Amino acid sequence: MRTLYERPKLRPLVKAVDLTFAHSDLDDRVEQVLRDLPNLQELSLPAPDPTAQGVLLSAPGPPIRRLRLVHPWDDVRPLLSRYPERLVGVRVLHIANIGGDGVQPPRPIELPKLALLSTSIPCDWPTFSSSSSLFRMNLTSLTLPLSRELGAYDLHAFTALRTLRLCDTYRAGYGSCRPPSAADLVAVFGTCRQVTSLGLEGDLSRASSKKSDPSFAAALAALPPGLEHLALLARTWAGPSCAGLADAVAAYVTGEARSPALRTLRLGGGQGAVAERFRTLKVRQSDGQDDERVSLSAWLSEVGVEVTTVDGGSWQVTETSR
Repeated sequence: MRTLYERPKLRPLVKAVDLTFAHSDLDDRVEQVLRDLPNLQELSLPAPDPTAQGVLLSAPGPPIRRLRLVHPWDDVRPLLSRYPERLVGVRVLHIANIGGDGVQPPRPIELPKLALLSTSIPCDWPTFSSSSSLFRMNLTSLTLPLSRELGAYDLHAFTALRTLRLCDTYRAGYGSCRPPSAADLVAVFGTCRQVTSLGLEGDLSRASSKKSDPSFAAALAALPPGLEHLALLARTWAGPSCAGLADAVAAYVTGEARSPALRTLRLGGGQGAVAERFRTLKVRQSDGQDDERVSLSAWLSEVGVEVTTVDGGSWQVTETSR
């Protein structure tokens, strides 16, 4: 901040601001800088601070395109509603808690041009449906917690949705949540047949809690029929509880349930065992003329599917430019 105060010519280079300082830190120099960021595109608000945030949002500048919120929308709405001209163009929203306090139903999020939504804390379907009612038909990318609540989600009305990411948020510091069963995944996949890119990240070994439940293989078989990109990042691919994960993936990509449009398969997570696990899997050649077996990756290459493996990290979804 000191550099920006002393060198005003650098201020047009600032594209993103994270307002983490306390109200007591807002002196004349800081305020002068906040009022002179003409190219600001991304704003992170860890906590509602009407003074600092009001100074920034009231300054002249282009509409904010990306917004990051930790607190529920209802907590920041009184502040943000004062500056509609700065928020009318928001296309990307990362909000930790879209469900609010769970007592009062939250108001709809008033960002009608929103195209990408990411949320971290699970909430029930009626709450999510209400919160997203004003932009659901425009949303092209959605990230949701990998939780039991997914079984009740109905994404039919999200007609523009093309990218869906289901992520275990436990590692992100938002506490543990009940993982979905395979039946929950089957249910939500049945409501988003329009999706072409899908990612699953988390404890996939717990996708079936009872022997009578559908298996993880059944969840894969329920994936959208026009899927072009699939990412599976498991916490681990080793051990008794995960023994069937790799086999289920192999059965999906070599069977009739695989989308004919599938072009990329991204596998990873855990301790890096995924590469070795899939290197040892053998399947019959795609022409089916003999019993010779080849590696799964070689088989997929024959049918035009690119396979990549990673040791960890996460599958990131970025905003698609139009």
